[in-house]
Amino acid sequence: MRELTFQAVIAGCSTKDFFRIAVEDSSVIRQFHIEANKDDTVTASDWDEAACTRVVCFTLAMAIPASVKRFVGAEPIRIKEKQSYEWLEGDTLKIVSIPIVQISLAKSLSTRAELLISNSSEGCQIDVTVSVSASVPWPMTSTVEALMADEAKRTVGQYVDYITKYVEGVLQQMNNEAAMQQQLQQVQQQEAPQAIEVAAAALAAVEELEAEQQQQQQQQQLAALAPAKQPATPPAAGEQGPPAVVWADARSAAPRAQLQPRTIVPAAASAVAAEDADVFFDASEGSTAVLEAMLRELKQAQAARQEANRLLLSIKDSVQQLERTVGKEVAFQEGVRYGQRLGAGSLLLSVAAAAAAASAATAFILARQQSRK
Repeated sequence: MRELTFQAVIAGCSTKDFFRIAVEDSSVIRQFHIEANKDDTVTASDWDEAACTRVVCFTLAMAIPASVKRFVGAEPIRIKEKQSYEWLEGDTLKIVSIPIVQISLAKSLSTRAELLISNSSEGCQIDVTVSVSASVPWPMTSTVEALMADEAKRTVGQYVDYITKYVEGVLQQMNNEAAMQQQLQQVQQQEAPQAIEVAAAALAAVEELEAEQQQQQQQQQLAALAPAKQPATPPAAGEQGPPAVVWADARSAAPRAQLQPRTIVPAAASAVAAEDADVFFDASEGSTAVLEAMLRELKQAQAARQEANRLLLSIKDSVQQLERTVGKEVAFQEGVRYGQRLGAGSLLLSVAAAAAAASAATAFILARQQSRK
């Protein structure tokens, strides 16, 4: 039996961080074998939460001397590795790995690797112990065990090196994102209120513009509706209308032919009264239609104002959402695209959304400059 030990330290890392980053997700061990062993056939089951175990199957190419090949067979060798973990006192994590080579003499070969991960003043400390033994004919025992020890040291050491760099990279990325998020939050606290103020000012300006336009339209419509002097009521049957009275059709704003004074004979009284009454009701009907149209426009203007208020609240919500997600670059890109989509609608949206998008972009640029220093 042979045993070897070595040690590694991951600065700024705790055992909880190590477990969450490197152990808990089985995709990490799969990625290790794909990158380090060039084995795209590797499989790794998820952890059995009750038993705290998983199984990893992979292929390993080994440089086996000719004198040993008759014991282990042809290479590369398929290996089924059973892994388990447990938490000890003091937040110490213990991981045990037992690989089983898929050859005829598998029961004669034994390898056990133990990783003890503990917290230290420098960070996360990894103590590795690997033991190997071979139950083969005595003349070959020493040779086979030496080969097994060298291969175990190489593969386990390769894994420790890979996982150390992997954890350090993830921690560095997390630290960078945390620092950037803090910087961006500070910038956003200064920029976001200004963006909201600009959006509110834009809303007030657009409302004032819309009110002026609406007032002008109403004045133009009323001017078009002003007819020649009209009687309060149409002439009754049998009565002669006042001389030179002009009846206007309000729907076309074009004066009709003037009604000339006439002498109404009893036989024609009913026809004349009906004609005059028809002209009067045409004018009344036209005025009603225009007033209804004005009422619809007023309602539309009210609806537009409500929509503008709703969009202002939407812009405020987008700014607050940016404050909560400032740690990620894609959030700012989405914020700018959101502002551009809003800005395509109207003058109000163009000004207000541009202010919100500019605030987000300014915050992101400042944070990137800080992170590069």
